[in-house]
Amino acid sequence: ELICNVQWLADGAEDALIYHWNGEEVVKYGGTDIMSAVEKNIDFFAVGSLGARYLPEENKIFAWHWDEDMQCHVNGKYDIDLEKVQQWLEEDESVKTVVYTQEDAIKIVQEQVILAYENQYGQFTPSDVKPTSTMHTDDKEYLAYTIPRLTVSEETEKYYIIPVIWDFLVDKQTGRVLVYYNGLDPFAYVFDPMAEGALAFAG
Repeated sequence: ELICNVQWLADGAEDALIYHWNGEEVVKYGGTDIMSAVEKNIDFFAVGSLGARYLPEENKIFAWHWDEDMQCHVNGKYDIDLEKVQQWLEEDESVKTVVYTQEDAIKIVQEQVILAYENQYGQFTPSDVKPTSTMHTDDKEYLAYTIPRLTVSEETEKYYIIPVIWDFLVDKQTGRVLVYYNGLDPFAYVFDPMAEGALAFAG
């Protein structure tokens, strides 16, 4: 493959173009296609509402899109899986719709947060000791109590919302987990339980 980053001068939108020889012809994919094949139900409003950039040092695509439901940009890093992209492009729309239940969402978040917990703190052991203050200074203690008791606090058309210090959003269609910060400048990103500082949530 040949991969290059581009920026359209008229509007400043970014993308990563991937040229792939499939044995018969050269096929061009965009970095945003890589993201779309994973997220599947991305909102598209105008040029610049989504974009992508190739990270050569990681051989991954960093991509982002505007999420109308949460009114913020969502970003994440994606493996370059062209086979998955091609399958996504060829899928019938009815195949793309998979609805996860609230119980599914809670289980998905529990599994991923426990994985992040054990990556940071070691073996996860549930606790029955309720933190005495919402201004918890020990995230390990707070998480040990909270993880087994996760609930869906609310839901939108696209997401189940599960509070864990910040809000975790589970996509009803794909099961993907996002972390959402509803601050002065709201943003969301794809949760990676193995990332360094995955459970570091700013106050």
